[in-house]
Amino acid sequence: MLGNEVRADAPSRRRALVVLNSGIGNNVIAAPLLESADASGLFASYHVLCYQPFLPLGLADRVRLPGLRTAGLPPLVRRFRPADWAEIVAYVDAERLDLIVNLRLEIPELDGDYLAFRAEAERRGIECWDLHEDGMWEAGSSGERAVALFRRHGELPVAPRTRWLADLRTPASEAGPVGCFVGASRGVKRWQAERWIETVGLLRARGWPVELAAGPGAEERALLRRLARDLGAAVTVAPAGDLDAFAHWISGLGALVGNDTAAIHLAAAIGTPVVSLHLATDGRVWRPVGERVRPLQSALALRCRAMKRDGTCTRLYRGCPAPCRSGVTPEQVAAAVDELRVERVEKADDLRVERVEKADDPRVEKEERWSTPETSHATR
Repeated sequence: MLGNEVRADAPSRRRALVVLNSGIGNNVIAAPLLESADASGLFASYHVLCYQPFLPLGLADRVRLPGLRTAGLPPLVRRFRPADWAEIVAYVDAERLDLIVNLRLEIPELDGDYLAFRAEAERRGIECWDLHEDGMWEAGSSGERAVALFRRHGELPVAPRTRWLADLRTPASEAGPVGCFVGASRGVKRWQAERWIETVGLLRARGWPVELAAGPGAEERALLRRLARDLGAAVTVAPAGDLDAFAHWISGLGALVGNDTAAIHLAAAIGTPVVSLHLATDGRVWRPVGERVRPLQSALALRCRAMKRDGTCTRLYRGCPAPCRSGVTPEQVAAAVDELRVERVEKADDLRVERVEKADDPRVEKEERWSTPETSHATR
């Protein structure tokens, strides 16, 4: 729930500007952390500078963020260029903020503007927290680093929810099709069409229905159309829709295979088993956080001189032939889906055993049963 409720500010609670990397995936990662911080009483309010809207209403209703405000600053201010410093400071003063939490992940060599701003802000009495602090680079994935940063600076007794969108998913979803999210906003992160075609063949040979989806970008949609044409009746194409509809599509899948995009983070938040393809990024940094996650890493990407310590490629926005995209094979993907499917069967057997035992207990009046969906995933 997003809100602007009036809250009584305790003296120890901070008023913060929280800066995120652009992209809805970063918002999906940050949402449960901010919910936890809110519940723990760390902040009176926090103005978030990020991809907007922070979350669409259908997802926002599933997380409680009463302290959230939309930062009234241009998006590119997140880079802290010297020309923007005066505007940032003026906003902080006008909103009576006393803290800047910078959750952007960038190597120090390319983040000099922010580091210089941090020194200037501290001279003005504005405290800054960021992922350049000691120990943050060793704290795990980007999401785990953000949690470690909050814990470093204050109590965070309420652990962030990993599956904060779990109520979208039903037991029937476990028998759903395998979804392949073939899109990505940048070409270097997009697996080649030939690889997807071979992967679909392997999945279909195992008897699993396959559905394809992509983002709204022109190149993503062109790839989706090509795959739909070449694969024909072997696949179903998910209907285009907004982010709420996309999340509901993911929630009905038996597993998702996807490039390193918001899709894999949504799947982890929902609890849909996910195979994430880290073709031009470092999966140790950008993997989704969840129990049923299989990150597949291109070793070529990790050896490339263009790979930065923050787990992203220096050519992400400039373009590149990206031979690293061949560093993950269709056989690896199919094997990872196999593992997740086996886990699903074992989990289902465990649940059935537990429910039989409970049914024999006279204290249990009624037990929930699993049911087979009456309609296909594509028509739900």
